[in-house]
Amino acid sequence: MGVIREEDTVLGTLYSRYDNKGELILTTGVIGFQRERNGFIYFIITDLNGKRISAANKYLNSILKNSAYKKRENAYTALKLFFSCMSLNNIHTYSKGLDQSQSNLLIGFLEGGNQLGNAWDIEFKTMRSNNTINNYLTVYRDFYKRIWNITDTALHDSKVIAYHSGGGMLGHANKKAETTFASNRRSLKRTTPPKYIKPQQYEYIICLINKKYTLREKVIIKLMYEYGLRIGEVLGLTIEDFEGSNQQGMYRLYIRNRLSDKPWQSAKSVMKIITSSYYQKREYQEEGNGFGFQKVIIDSEMMNLINEYLDETRDEFLLNASPIKRKNLEVKCVADKVTGQREIIQNQYLFLNKQHYTPLTQPGWNSVLHKIFKEINIAVDKVSKESNLSHRFRHGFAMSRVREGYSHEKLANELRHSGIGSVMIYYNPDEDDQIELKEKHKEHMNLGGIGFNEQ
Repeated sequence: MGVIREEDTVLGTLYSRYDNKGELILTTGVIGFQRERNGFIYFIITDLNGKRISAANKYLNSILKNSAYKKRENAYTALKLFFSCMSLNNIHTYSKGLDQSQSNLLIGFLEGGNQLGNAWDIEFKTMRSNNTINNYLTVYRDFYKRIWNITDTALHDSKVIAYHSGGGMLGHANKKAETTFASNRRSLKRTTPPKYIKPQQYEYIICLINKKYTLREKVIIKLMYEYGLRIGEVLGLTIEDFEGSNQQGMYRLYIRNRLSDKPWQSAKSVMKIITSSYYQKREYQEEGNGFGFQKVIIDSEMMNLINEYLDETRDEFLLNASPIKRKNLEVKCVADKVTGQREIIQNQYLFLNKQHYTPLTQPGWNSVLHKIFKEINIAVDKVSKESNLSHRFRHGFAMSRVREGYSHEKLANELRHSGIGSVMIYYNPDEDDQIELKEKHKEHMNLGGIGFNEQ
């Protein structure tokens, strides 16, 4: 009985077969990397000899060219695993579709962990949830359809999981079958939205940052928790995105997309910029969901912290002492200038990597936030990545408004949504919150008021 092991190397994750004496028989897998050209990020997959896998690269960089970065990144990961599995199992006919035994091999490979087999045992360090496996299988079905026009592989086979009556007197004669893909794994349905940062947790986080971290962490977290910004919106902020307000002591913060933005600096609910000509469009000058910008009003305390961070990171003494930081700041941190603020000679992204003075990336920020969560003893959900980290602060921002009795419409406006349809995902009270809200509901009813649930 031989064994297949997953091994981390400088080339990435590879897979090795060993015989029953522990002797290495074969090492295989694929190599993946990203390359930026003309503002577009290419995902490249090759075999171990450096030969590009044309079908994978066509799918990632041509067919999915206009898809969101996260969708392309997810497909990139899925296809690296797919072609590693094909190589490991010496399957060369995959372009004609997978039969049932090949489909089973692929799913077993994706599951990972330790598995006993008839000829080969699997000893993988990685284990994937059923949700993740189903996600990758969805990529493979789309890949087969759009590359080879194949929709009848074993991955596409369906099964009936329930029948629904057509209703009425003759409903029994109009039964409708509910189907799913036979290869899909049974997965847990997440019926509740992600948990959020509570006020006391937020106080602990700010206290910890004041003691052990820097002004950068404090500014970013305050923008997310106190003003409801998404992490992409925060990382895409530039120097020209702030200006004074007509109201004394208040300032305007503008959320925009720019052609110079990287995928992790993308603002979700404003216009996406395809070419620099978009800056001249009338819609880019308009405020609103799907238009050029959204506006958030911040107070003087927040603005003072932002200015303090700018002064700290753009200090001439510091930059003179580090020519590399100055060069990176003046070359790699430059953002497109889209306003007429004459006093800003060079527009730059606000938040910087501390070591290199390049724009702060989302993985870099997540690494810092993981440490903060760990020190505060805030659990990180390993099942659903989007449930974790930064977005919990936006949920906390929303729940603080819920406690204040905001209506659906008012909450949607605070969250900068186009309507109330998606607002309830942010309404996520735990048991303590439910007790508190019910008490407030009683008070509102006694006073003749109307709470959040009555709007």
